[in-house]
Amino acid sequence: MSATTLGKLDTALEWEPGSASDVLRGGTPKARQGNDGVASLGPDGVAVALRVVLDLLGISRDLDTIAREVKDARLEELARRLAVALRPMYGEYVTRLFEENKRENGSLSPMYAVFSELLDEPAGSVDDEDGRERLYRRWLAGREIDADQGLLAEFEARFSRRQQ
Repeated sequence: MSATTLGKLDTALEWEPGSASDVLRGGTPKARQGNDGVASLGPDGVAVALRVVLDLLGISRDLDTIAREVKDARLEELARRLAVALRPMYGEYVTRLFEENKRENGSLSPMYAVFSELLDEPAGSVDDEDGRERLYRRWLAGREIDADQGLLAEFEARFSRRQQ
């Protein structure tokens, strides 16, 4: 187990830091008595307001535009890295939003227009988790995707589970 996982166990079980590691070695955990000034690992995620995410996406697009205009390879690479780093931030939110707004019989919710730029990103590989997620969002939006029947069935099943 990684140190991060062990730290999460200590936190979740309200043990003193290092107790999970001690248990793995056959020892006994120590219940947390209080903070006592000892630094502990923080959460592995934070909530970010949608406004902040949209601001960051705007900055990312501006950086990409400037990098292409000045034809600077370092800026282009930085813009690409920023776009990739932001995807997890907005990806789950957009997927859930699309699932909530999927309409049957080809009728699209107007909110898809807001995210059309994200839907136009290259999908990537079906074998890549990020690429597969982008294909799922396109499918939710009613876009044509290059997918076999197995992948389409997987998307249908995933969507059905979300509706329950």
